[in-house]
Amino acid sequence: MRRLMPFGAAALLALVVSATPEFSAQDQTYLLQEMLGAGSVRTVDGRHAMDVTLTLAPGTNYAVTTTTEFEKSFHIEEWVRAVADGRVTEVQRSYGDMPTESVSVSDLGQGPQKVKTPGVDPKAHQSFVMKVRRDGTREITHDTHLSILEKEMATIPRDTEPDLLPGRKVKIGESWKVPGGKLGLIGMASGQDVMKSADVTATLKSVTRNEQAQSVATISVSGTVHYETFVASGVGADFDTHVFSEVSFKGNAYFNLTYSLMAGFEWEGTSQASGKMNGSTIAATTTYSEAAQYGYAQVFDEAPDNGKHGPDAAAKLETFPSGAIDPAHVVIARNDGKIARFQVFDPATKKIVKTLLVMPGASSIQNLALSPDRKRLAFSSSLNQYISLARADVFVLEIETGKLNQVTPHWATGDGVAKALDTGKTATLTGRIIWKDTDPAVNRDRHDGFSGLVRVDHTMCNGKVNADGTFEVKGVPVGTALLISISGMLPSYVNGKPRPALEKFGGTTMVETIADENGKNLGDVRISPNHIDNSYDRPCWQGDALLVNLSGWTQSYRVGYPDHTWQAVDYGAQLQMLAGGFSASPDGKLVAFCHDSSGGEGSVSMFSGTGKLLWQQGVPGTTLSFTAESIWTPEGMWLCTAGVQNTLGKSLFGSPALVVALPEQKQAGRIKAWAQLAGHRVLSLTTDGENGFFVTHQTLIERNANLGDLWMWEPESDTLTRMTSLHDLVGVASYGR
Repeated sequence: MRRLMPFGAAALLALVVSATPEFSAQDQTYLLQEMLGAGSVRTVDGRHAMDVTLTLAPGTNYAVTTTTEFEKSFHIEEWVRAVADGRVTEVQRSYGDMPTESVSVSDLGQGPQKVKTPGVDPKAHQSFVMKVRRDGTREITHDTHLSILEKEMATIPRDTEPDLLPGRKVKIGESWKVPGGKLGLIGMASGQDVMKSADVTATLKSVTRNEQAQSVATISVSGTVHYETFVASGVGADFDTHVFSEVSFKGNAYFNLTYSLMAGFEWEGTSQASGKMNGSTIAATTTYSEAAQYGYAQVFDEAPDNGKHGPDAAAKLETFPSGAIDPAHVVIARNDGKIARFQVFDPATKKIVKTLLVMPGASSIQNLALSPDRKRLAFSSSLNQYISLARADVFVLEIETGKLNQVTPHWATGDGVAKALDTGKTATLTGRIIWKDTDPAVNRDRHDGFSGLVRVDHTMCNGKVNADGTFEVKGVPVGTALLISISGMLPSYVNGKPRPALEKFGGTTMVETIADENGKNLGDVRISPNHIDNSYDRPCWQGDALLVNLSGWTQSYRVGYPDHTWQAVDYGAQLQMLAGGFSASPDGKLVAFCHDSSGGEGSVSMFSGTGKLLWQQGVPGTTLSFTAESIWTPEGMWLCTAGVQNTLGKSLFGSPALVVALPEQKQAGRIKAWAQLAGHRVLSLTTDGENGFFVTHQTLIERNANLGDLWMWEPESDTLTRMTSLHDLVGVASYGR
């Protein structure tokens, strides 16, 4: 499922070798030289299997024989980060899933005993940046995670794919020698093995055409390699390990002549070893096999010059009327904390075209959705949070006129930015909170110790909760229905000990009332520990309406626009509270969510437009979040932001990924991950119908900074290109949601 491509793309190469010979003259020559430029990414998916028979004290009455079957599958990506003078000078090698399994059988006098041990290679989900010297040797250029031990540090620079090519033109049937330094870890049993000699011959066996009409060369490989292993014991020389081994192997490698890229290999061999292990005499025989299939992608991380447009500061909200957004352009949202803005961006030139809106950066902007006619931009923002109980509300910018309209919450009219409620008369609201202290030493209702805030929806009225639990809110409108929110924190200490951070939030209680001119005393108001704050976000265009998500709850709302109507859509108990990635299909018949993977496996849920659960599927090995954003492609597939485990150095964790759901097949899974972007997380995404665009935030712990930039993914060639160097992007929109 990881290889599923929603836009009909596939990896550049696949190991598909047909049986159709390619006609060639007797003296036809073929250039067997690989062309990997800066930005190239080679993906390697393969398996390695060994059957080892190890005898301790062979030839004696005390001989003990153990047989072990070992198998490992692996996914590796190597990114060429730099090239100079025609050679690769820097690479990033990333290890993905690498599960292992060993089955050992030993007989200690009580009959054969079988032990099965699953495991994971310690390099799994780790990335390493390495300098490549002129002689091909490598050196890791950064500190590594504590899980990488000394033996891995010694092995990783030697762990390369075999370089079997002569780098020149050859004829079919012609042979050449392969230097030992170009064999990688072929036939090695441990990271301590040191190659002493190699006699390996490669021969151009044949040239065929595969199903994609590409010319593929089959190269036969065979030879012998000698290794020596020495490990000094910490308890004395009598317990040293000193083993000599001879490895013989044969098989085939495949080279795509059309693209000048290796396509994979498959071979098998045997090994004979003897010497001492931990001071004991040993003899070992090993049979092994290894096969790998290569694919290729590209990642270009050069920082472009995006130009400048519009003001660099904003003291107030200001809009700039414009025509409909060109189909070749996307809308980007930026916020550096000082100024927030929407701008039009041209992917072809990587330049900012024009500015649509600016406002002070204290207001958040996120979850952009461009209407199908590209004349309206919906988004979620904290712009008017001082009169709304929601952390964020949904607004629509009329691009042609520059008018900004607020569409949530229910009391918004869709005509301009909502104003605070004003009935002409005000009064004072009073009351006292009560909360249950569940600590076993207390276990009673309390009024004191709760620090919180009382807010009145659709107004700027608020007041604090006093030390004795009482509160007072002045200036409350008279004679109209009011919704009051009371929330806060519990005491920081309980019984002289710090209260756990996750237990400090006291909860939120909502109260409905009407105040008269004499004011209103709410009496004792019990704080509900389970209520959470919410926000209106992730708007989706549905003709003359917007489907809006209510984060923190299991509901969405269909909001008429510009004619303001309000209709709730409930998704029931099947939708957990930690659900994100909300978006509705353009025809409104399907609604999808992702479930947060913290504490377990993340999943995708597909609902009907009326709120009925249709199907649900887990997405193993992928991080999904309740903050995820998603879109629907023109082909009717759902894409969602995600992440994968990936560590680079000591401080960069995680890499961006995308999850896809296919409604008709009722399938969901990870489509793509970019190990090359360690420390990035996907914040926002869109598509222009052919390419994907997404914004990532790169976390730099040492600088206490998040750098937000735009990337473009071309699925057909699997090419990812950095589009901006602005560092303050928070969203992108094109096709809509």
